[in-house]
Amino acid sequence: MTAAIDPWLIYDSPQVAWGPHPSQIEILDSPARHRVWCAGRRTGKSEFGGHVLLPECLASRVLPDDWAKKGKRREFWIVGDEYVTAEKEFRVIWNLIKHLGIPMDKGSHYAIDGKSQSVISCWGGNFKVVTQSAKYPDNLVGEALCGVLMVEAAKSKQSTWQKYIRPMLNDYGGWSIHTSTPEGKNHFYDKFEMGQDPYQKEWASWRMPAWRNHFVYTETGRDIAAGRLPADTPIPVAEMTVDAHVKVLLNEMENSPSTSAATVIRPGAVPLIVVQRAVRRPVGL
Repeated sequence: MTAAIDPWLIYDSPQVAWGPHPSQIEILDSPARHRVWCAGRRTGKSEFGGHVLLPECLASRVLPDDWAKKGKRREFWIVGDEYVTAEKEFRVIWNLIKHLGIPMDKGSHYAIDGKSQSVISCWGGNFKVVTQSAKYPDNLVGEALCGVLMVEAAKSKQSTWQKYIRPMLNDYGGWSIHTSTPEGKNHFYDKFEMGQDPYQKEWASWRMPAWRNHFVYTETGRDIAAGRLPADTPIPVAEMTVDAHVKVLLNEMENSPSTSAATVIRPGAVPLIVVQRAVRRPVGL
């Protein structure tokens, strides 16, 4: 059961004004029930996950009469290998709800240290977000779920999804989003492969290297993220990192063990890359 509100009406509103990067937009617009995002660090996985829950919150303000009579609610989990892993996505949705002035029910709390469970409850219990740790499988039981964020999914055991989470999505046709940096060919890799299989209609997957996030890896993008430039400022092509350049760079670093860092030079520049060599310093200096 997904939100009946167009999420872009919310993301584009002046109160939220979220400008996701192109890879995030592609995943947001996917109709797949189960989405798998294999991405490097600093790609915006946590920001993405927290914002996905905002339309669900607003859509839960009024529930069908039969739900109210039976005491049903729309519940969403953020599941990590530890509570601290799930804290980042929770922090995003917590801050969004506070910023928009949406009243939280009694019992809502944010374990800011990430050492225990955090909970959001809104609209008299109609909407609920709970962080869960795969380390405590006895807690992975309860209400049917309308959606789940499996964060750093490659770090959790396969049974977390297969045995506990997946069955809880059946009642309401709930969705799942699996985000993680890769950890070899494990169950997360298998889910990614399912998303690439055209016969797996409910699954879709994406791979995104870290440098694709222009809000972090371009000078103009960093100025936009910091509010120094308007959100609609175009990113100059010359600032964009290109996959082919990174491959050249990686080859250079592999062939030269003394390479400690490198700067990718944009198209039109000669040579293609400038490499900084490691300087060995005496111990103690």
